[in-house]
Amino acid sequence: LHIVELANMILIPNQIVPWQVFNSRMIRMIKEAKQEQRLFGVIDACSSLLNNEPKFGTTAEIVSFHEEPIDNSLQLKIIGRQRFAIDDPST
Repeated sequence: LHIVELANMILIPNQIVPWQVFNSRMIRMIKEAKQEQRLFGVIDACSSLLNNEPKFGTTAEIVSFHEEPIDNSLQLKIIGRQRFAIDDPST
């Protein structure tokens, strides 16, 4: 499961969120997930830095996908699916 850390975003199951992606590494990961129809994990980057306890996130599914040729970004809508925990962030 690929994990995406997004600042100040906590995705909740069944919540649909618009998301614009500019980072080329993240764009490759999103395109791969879409092509393979896979879920990916979303965790809040800010809260994950606060302590060494287990991190919690939500799996996400791509609902809509558009490549923006002007700035090479992706315009997405994702939906939260299921909560998960990362017991050992080092793995």
